[in-house]
Amino acid sequence: MDALSQLMNRIAYPFLRITMGLVLVWIGGLKFVDPSPVVGLIGASPFAFLALPGFVYLLGAAEVLVGLLFWANIQVKYVGILNMGLFVGTIAILILTPK
Repeated sequence: MDALSQLMNRIAYPFLRITMGLVLVWIGGLKFVDPSPVVGLIGASPFAFLALPGFVYLLGAAEVLVGLLFWANIQVKYVGILNMGLFVGTIAILILTPK
């Protein structure tokens, strides 16, 4: 059991960092394929002034950049703060959008 615990301790950080990067690159890349669902969601929220395809492309580029920085293992604690900002913005739109 000790060997399994040591293995998990050794691989947990790189695994989580790489998978978070994969998710961000995937989500950000999808914004370049079709920004209209995100534009519609932002347009229905209190942040309707940001409901432009250009803003969605900028958001997608930021997500891809953060994902690539996770993969590259560059300044991960600061990249994590950027990631929290992206996620807080997403949650804010979902919470503040009327049903």
